[in-house]
Amino acid sequence: MESQVLLKQGAVRRVGKGTEIDIVKDHWLPVHEPYIQIVYEALQGKTVDSLMSLDHPGWDIDLIHDIFEDRDIQLILSIPLNTTEVDTWFWNKEKMGQYTVKSSYALLQEDRNASHEADAEWWRRMWNLKVPLRVQHFIWRAVRNVLPTKDQLTMKRVPVIEYCPVCNESKETVYHLLVSCPFTGLCWKELNITVHNNDLNCFSTWISAASQQYSTRKYQEIIMMCWMIWNNRNEMYGTRRDQSFQKYASWQN
Repeated sequence: MESQVLLKQGAVRRVGKGTEIDIVKDHWLPVHEPYIQIVYEALQGKTVDSLMSLDHPGWDIDLIHDIFEDRDIQLILSIPLNTTEVDTWFWNKEKMGQYTVKSSYALLQEDRNASHEADAEWWRRMWNLKVPLRVQHFIWRAVRNVLPTKDQLTMKRVPVIEYCPVCNESKETVYHLLVSCPFTGLCWKELNITVHNNDLNCFSTWISAASQQYSTRKYQEIIMMCWMIWNNRNEMYGTRRDQSFQKYASWQN
């Protein structure tokens, strides 16, 4: 499984005609993080050839400047085009584009070091947020996937129905409950929260991506909303609602 993830990370699409490369979903930018940064609804399902000029061979520079952020603009325009060739794959850790065991091992070590540093930085920010300590502890448990959600209870052989008690449509996991449940989606829509996250079904990557996209104040609202969603779920079992959200709101005034 880890080797498959590694191959997907190191393999990047080389742009030719651009008709086979999805702008949003595919690795195609010449950088360690090869996805575009900002995902607009209009880009969903579009291929790279839609960013090319109809009048002359090359990129549609005006269009790219209108749509993308500076980082993505520079990366896209740095890609040379040869629209007579088909789109291909290459290994971006070797100059010749060919996979080697040595470069894959170096990539694995690089990712592990970066992950450790990013994790430590994220937790430093978390402990400095102006939210109740119990809420920070709750997020810690959610990130570590040790909340007593139904999938975890089932793994411990507790006789429960696995489906989410809120929507009754999907199995209750931390990610489903706090991110993808239809009820939860309405909560995030109300807060105007849209987290761009390529690693689906993982709450830790979702909450980490949110910390990078939003201001500290907005991120505190996200953390508190997670807490309230959890409390709402527990109320369905007759447990008591905590008053921490009201305390948080008063601190912000």
